[in-house]
Amino acid sequence: MAGFLIIAFGLVRLGDLLKFIPYPLIVGFTSGIALIIFSSQVKDFFGLTIDTLPADFIGKWTVYFQHFTQVNWYAFGIALATVVISLQFHRVTTKYRAQLSRSC
Repeated sequence: MAGFLIIAFGLVRLGDLLKFIPYPLIVGFTSGIALIIFSSQVKDFFGLTIDTLPADFIGKWTVYFQHFTQVNWYAFGIALATVVISLQFHRVTTKYRAQLSRSC
């Protein structure tokens, strides 16, 4: 929802209004959204087989800790490898930039 609002503000040229919003508010809002997204992905990252998750933050983490003994190590390994590749891919793109940008 926030992304759509930002796009709409950009399309109607209201981006200058952003300077009137305090920086700590923007950082806090963005950090909160990141934490909520992170919390919703923990189940898939560890391959937990949980049928229903509570909507609230504390409830989710309580259920995560109760089911942490059921980690699917294959799912965790694939997720961890994906994170490592994503964080280190800049080394490949800076070293082999021309080869990656060629079209076949």
